[in-house]
Amino acid sequence: MKKVKLGEILSLKKGKKATVLAEQTTLSQRYIQIDDLRNNNNLKFTESLNMTEALPDDILIAWDGAMQEQLAMGYRELLVVQLRS
Repeated sequence: MKKVKLGEILSLKKGKKATVLAEQTTLSQRYIQIDDLRNNNNLKFTESLNMTEALPDDILIAWDGAMQEQLAMGYRELLVVQLRS
């Protein structure tokens, strides 16, 4: 087995904070925060630009906070993970 550096097989992208909308609009996209990795009980949306986009094949990992090491797949949304300290 050949060892490779993690950065050679994947890339890490951090989400950015966005303005959250109370309801979905025709221009908005889903906004994912760390609590959304567990369920879809409180959907949030944003019209903010220049966000990090999560694609269906991406693996989302919460690195910090109360939900550290949570994994999620299958999202096609804007990834905006706000980690609590």
